[in-house]
Amino acid sequence: MLPSSDNVRSEGRASDKGGDDNEPHNDLLVGEKTEKQLQTEHNALDLHFMVKWLGDVKFMLGMEVKHDRTEGKLVIRQTQFNLGLLEQFGQDANSVRNPKIRRQYSDNTHAHLDSKTKNRELIGSMLHIVNATHPDISIALSILSQYLDDPREMDCRAAIRVLRHLEAIGI
Repeated sequence: MLPSSDNVRSEGRASDKGGDDNEPHNDLLVGEKTEKQLQTEHNALDLHFMVKWLGDVKFMLGMEVKHDRTEGKLVIRQTQFNLGLLEQFGQDANSVRNPKIRRQYSDNTHAHLDSKTKNRELIGSMLHIVNATHPDISIALSILSQYLDDPREMDCRAAIRVLRHLEAIGI
């Protein structure tokens, strides 16, 4: 977990000093409160490893990272992933402001889905979004996850509603 920091940088080529250039290299993410602390950390790493300063973090684990030092904001988004989901499930319009879902329990009124795969893919992808950047949709996905074994058309529509909510809040 990153410290609450104003300075987050990416460092690369953290292999043992004196090691072979053909050895695998690892990237590190280093964050400190001040620029001076960050430089001290960099120097300490440089004593034991070959370190190359890669600058500010822009992308990490598929997430876009924007750091505005003047306002003291660190913004992490999954815009590309979310836009891909919208395209994959054909949801390019009709955004909604809340992810509220309702489950009607009458088994006879809603048809079973022919294929469970599409619904499972959508909910699984949105669970990835919950874990990384949008915990606000976790309750809706928790409810929808209860019906993955025998989803109905209304469950699929509810999952699409949650996806449209992500579009509305400016994914």
